[in-house]
Amino acid sequence: MDAFDSFFRRQVGEPTACRPVPTTVQVRYHGRLPDLLIGLWQTAGWCGYGDGLFWSVDPRDYDDALTSWLTGSNHWDPDNNPRHVIARTAFG
Repeated sequence: MDAFDSFFRRQVGEPTACRPVPTTVQVRYHGRLPDLLIGLWQTAGWCGYGDGLFWSVDPRDYDDALTSWLTGSNHWDPDNNPRHVIARTAFG
């Protein structure tokens, strides 16, 4: 994890405006999201990077929007292939 965290920070900058990720959320997404992402949440939390150009986010905040956007498409199968929003940019 340290190597990934160092690489990520070199690419996008140091985290700012961080919020800790509750352990319950980490447990909820364990096995559903990559371990490297969960590890980043553990060390930094949900943060902004690159002077606010890139933000890691709480996937739960985007569940309704994602469902609305993908329902009825070929990309939406919440039971067998769930989707999660994990980041946003300064542009949305």
